[in-house]
Amino acid sequence: MQLDIEFVRAQFPAFAEPSLAGQAFFENAGGSYTAGAVIDRLTRYYHQRKVQPYHPFEASRLAGAEMDEARQRLAALMGSKPMNSALARRPRQTPMSCRRLSASS
Repeated sequence: MQLDIEFVRAQFPAFAEPSLAGQAFFENAGGSYTAGAVIDRLTRYYHQRKVQPYHPFEASRLAGAEMDEARQRLAALMGSKPMNSALARRPRQTPMSCRRLSASS
């Protein structure tokens, strides 16, 4: 199976931005452009769920459920168990990093 480059590029709204046309971006992961699905998820979070999770009101319940889902999906990508995966902020950076806590997970 061959990678569909046009499909991949279409997932990144910045690549359709006329002011960025004809340029190549070789920055590190912290400075790279974000996929549209991630932008959509973050937009929903900032508009609807930027509260303390796991409290007994709807926005908080949904925030907690979304955090749990993210932990499960990231653990599956890393071949780990959710309980052995940690989401944490790196100093002076906004994006979350995911770390596998043990090789035996």
